[in-house]
Amino acid sequence: MIKALLEGKPFGHPLHPALVHLPIGLFVFSLLLDLATILTDAGNELVRGAFYVMVFGIVAALLAAIPGFVDRADIRKDHPAMKTATTHMWLNLTAVVLYVINAVIRYGALDQNTTPTVPLVLSIVGVGILSFSGYLGGTMVYNDGIAVGRHRRHTDTAKETIRVSAGAPGEFVPVASVSNLYLRTVSVHIDAGPVTLYVIG
Repeated sequence: MIKALLEGKPFGHPLHPALVHLPIGLFVFSLLLDLATILTDAGNELVRGAFYVMVFGIVAALLAAIPGFVDRADIRKDHPAMKTATTHMWLNLTAVVLYVINAVIRYGALDQNTTPTVPLVLSIVGVGILSFSGYLGGTMVYNDGIAVGRHRRHTDTAKETIRVSAGAPGEFVPVASVSNLYLRTVSVHIDAGPVTLYVIG
């Protein structure tokens, strides 16, 4: 029940992609406020604004990470996208750590009229990391089909791939029992090629 909720199944849409837009938007907005402190003479209100927007971004990122961990756990261990998902995860965690350090440094400089250099650089690096990580997230969906159509399935995602060798031409190759096909999603490769199984009747 909790897993289905974190995957967004009750909403008919994956939850993680819907939540990640908020922290990304907040972090980018915080950087824009930083640049505004340099280009304008608005006092320290923009400096404080950039700090508080960043703090909200950190909280939103941590909330978005929870369904992200669930989505990663749902990928088959032997799926090529697992490596991409792991890189995506570590990049996001690195960005959040940088933003936490960034916020701590900023907290001691809220009375300044311009964002200090170190926090500004950390914000630029953070946005860069999140941009590349977001690109990897997109490739998992559009190139690898991760979570695509998941909400139309009543069975869990396959945890591993059944790999068998083809027999003689015209010969049937057993890969799974019929009862298993009713209970779970099965991933099958015959001689490294994926096949589709149908239950008829």
